[in-house]
Amino acid sequence: MGKRMICISCPKGCELILEVNNEKLTSVKGNDCKRGEMFARSEVENPTRVLTSVVTIRKAKSKLLPVISAEPLPKQKIEEAIKEMRNIVVDAPVREGEIIKDDLAGTGIKLLAARSLKKIG
Repeated sequence: MGKRMICISCPKGCELILEVNNEKLTSVKGNDCKRGEMFARSEVENPTRVLTSVVTIRKAKSKLLPVISAEPLPKQKIEEAIKEMRNIVVDAPVREGEIIKDDLAGTGIKLLAARSLKKIG
C-alpha cells in the first residue's frame, strides 16, 4: 500500500496515493490534474515551507516583531532557522518588508519583517 496525502494545489483536495522508492516518487494515483503530481513530487523529493514566526524587537510598543521568510525554506532547515531566530533582536523602527536577516539557516533566503513597528520613547 502506498503513502497517502491530500493535494493542496487546488480547491479540489484530491486524495493522492503515492508509491515512493528511495525517497523518489515513482507513481501517483488519485490526482485529477497535473498539479497533483507536481505537488506530490515536491512533497516527497524536496518539501519546502514558508516560515512565519516572531523575533524580539526593542524600543517598540510591542516586544515581538512578526517575520516571514521571503521564499519557502527546505523543510529540513526549519528547526535550524527557528533556533537562529531566537537570537535575533532588532531595534525599532522597522518597516514591513525590511530585511531582518540576509541568510536564514544557510539557505540564502531572507527573513523579512511582516509588519511595520514605530519607535517609542
